[in-house]
Amino acid sequence: MSSLEPGDRRRLLAAGVTTIAVLPFFFGGGNTTPTGVATIGEGANLAGALDSSASGPAPAAEPVDLEPVGMPGFLLGPPPASEPSEITVVVPTSGPKNLLEGTASYERYTDEPGIPDPCSFASTPRGTDLLVLDLDNGKSVWCSVIGPPPVGARSSLVLDTEEFTQIADLGQSPVHVRITW
Repeated sequence: MSSLEPGDRRRLLAAGVTTIAVLPFFFGGGNTTPTGVATIGEGANLAGALDSSASGPAPAAEPVDLEPVGMPGFLLGPPPASEPSEITVVVPTSGPKNLLEGTASYERYTDEPGIPDPCSFASTPRGTDLLVLDLDNGKSVWCSVIGPPPVGARSSLVLDTEEFTQIADLGQSPVHVRITW
């Protein structure tokens, strides 16, 4: 048994017959070759498009006025919110003077007089402030150079344990860093 009501069956049958009758017009109509082209826009209609496929050449379309005043506003967009103006863009001529990538590890330093955040780095003099950026997580810390790394150090930069924990866990040592001064 069908679950459709008798009225629904008639409507479904009418829709199917109409679809079958109209499809040949959309797909070329058997042996006839379409001679016209359906257009979209002002003056286009379905009857003209269907007639163009079944009859001789379509008459030339009337010229359309393409002046901005005649076009719908949504095609052109709204006028600019403000008048264009000139701005100044400042581009740095160069990056930091001193930049180096390497590895950093840690060691417990005793408090150095006058140097609050000690680190060891061979490429700079004592007292130079370094910005150390962990390239894996983007965390950074400042430190002050107290001298070159100790003999046998596993990396080019040795941070105090306290500073190292600000950029990475102790178990991750050595970490890949960018050093700027």
